[in-house]
Amino acid sequence: MRLSQNLKNMKTIFINLLKFHLYKTVIHKEKVKIHLKIQVVDFF
Repeated sequence: MRLSQNLKNMKTIFINLLKFHLYKTVIHKEKVKIHLKIQVVDFF
């Protein structure tokens, strides 16, 4: 395996990890928003 190929693979893996992290963050924010809405509805 050549070095350039190796770097390309690392880059792909890195991008995928980044996407995964962003995805998890967004889902977490959505869950928190939903949770807050539910609490507000319960409150009123």
